[in-house]
Formats: sequence, C-alpha cells, structure tokens
Amino acid sequence: MNSPEHRFLAWRWLVLLAVTLAACTTVREVDDVQTLFNEKKFDEVAAHQIKCKDSDDGCNKVYLLKGEACLDVAEHDCAVDNLNKGIVLTKNWSAVGLEAARFHGDLCEALRDRRDEATSGAAATADFAKLKAAATDFAGAEPDHIGAVYWTQLIAFEEAKSSTGQAACSALDSVALKLEHLAPKAAQNTRYAAPYEALVAGVTSEHRNRQCQ
Repeated sequence: MNSPEHRFLAWRWLVLLAVTLAACTTVREVDDVQTLFNEKKFDEVAAHQIKCKDSDDGCNKVYLLKGEACLDVAEHDCAVDNLNKGIVLTKNWSAVGLEAARFHGDLCEALRDRRDEATSGAAATADFAKLKAAATDFAGAEPDHIGAVYWTQLIAFEEAKSSTGQAACSALDSVALKLEHLAPKAAQNTRYAAPYEALVAGVTSEHRNRQCQ
C-alpha cells in the first residue's frame, strides 16, 4: 500500500483535490461579488478584498466589477487599478458575459476623474497620458463604438486647446468633423448622448473664440 505507485496516485489525488477546491472557492467569490453588485451594494464590492489568483477562471470578472463599483463610489485609485487589471486579464469577454466597451469606458472615466482631481500638475499630466492610452486601447478593441469615438476625440480636443494659431484651428476642425459624422449614433446612446453633446458644444465654442475660419 506504500509502493511508489500508490504514493504517486495519492499525490495526484491531493493535487486534483486542491485544484478543485481552489476553483470552487473562486466560483463562490465571483458569485458573491456579482450578487452584491446586482444588489447595488457598491460600497461593499469596492471594499471587497480579492482572494482569487489572476490565473483563476473568473478572477478577471471580480476585478472588473470591483473597479466599476469603485468608480460608482468615486474611489478613483481603486477604480483605475482594478479596471485596468480586469481588462488586461480578460481575453474572452463573452466568457464572462460582459461587454468590453462598458469597462473600457469605465477606465477612461476613472482616469479623467482622477486627473481632474489631481493635486499636482505632474499627477494631472501623468493621468492625461494614461487616459490617452486607455482611449487608444478602447478604439483598438471597439473601433465602431461611440464611446471610443467620444474618448479619443475628447483627448484630441484637449490637445487642440493647448495648440496655437492655425494648428489649433485645423485640429478643432478635424475633431468637429468626426463628431458631426457620428452625432446621430451618439444621440441614441444613453451613456454618451449628453457627454457627446457637451463635447460638440465645447469644440464649437473653442472654434468660435479662436476666430477660426
């Protein structure tokens, strides 16, 4: 009963048991976090200490839901960190039953909010660079989504405002053209309709103030 073959079988059984228990624990954690999220207990989700390993199936979903909960309760560092990690870990969005655009948009929003509340110019500049990268990633993952258009053109608008002369006017014209082209689609999107309209108004005002032709 204590032969090498029996010892190997016992070891293999223990490994399989450990893997099964770990998988069950992760599934339970995902279910618990999802339940809290569905019940809109965002404070509790934001405070949740993630126990699963990055390689565990479903752990990416825990990071995504926690990140969105943190965004909801305005904990910007928590939102940025968890959303970014969740997006990086998610290779198959359909497997977790979530839309990539939703969380790419969340990450952009969290970075924008953190940038706006930065207490130093260096921090604001760093977050603007991260926001630009996140918007670019959004456009790469979901090029036809109105959210990707909104965030990339918001970045382009802010960069245009820091330019001078004809360069600024040309950049503003480019942004205005892209926004105008997709305005009807934006108007039908509940998340982006109002921000999109505000961005169009901002571009129009800046164009007028600079007396661009």
